[in-house]
Amino acid sequence: MPVRRTAQDPLVTMADRLARAAPTDDVSCSLRFVEERTEHLVVRNGVPEPGRTGLDAGVMVTVWDHGGCGYAATADLSAAGHA
Repeated sequence: MPVRRTAQDPLVTMADRLARAAPTDDVSCSLRFVEERTEHLVVRNGVPEPGRTGLDAGVMVTVWDHGGCGYAATADLSAAGHA
């Protein structure tokens, strides 16, 4: 099921900032958000250990301008992380 984004969504805010920051129409920009959830289950000597879960998230910006390409990425999804 597709995720519906709202104006308060940090990803929408980042995309808006990226669109405003592009200096001309000749510049192409992309914003990629990645979120990965993991679960680790371990059995040691036949005894199950408590499970562990993890969550990693981040964004990557790619900019193409006049034949050049630049990248930036961060795991800091706060406003300061993408200022």
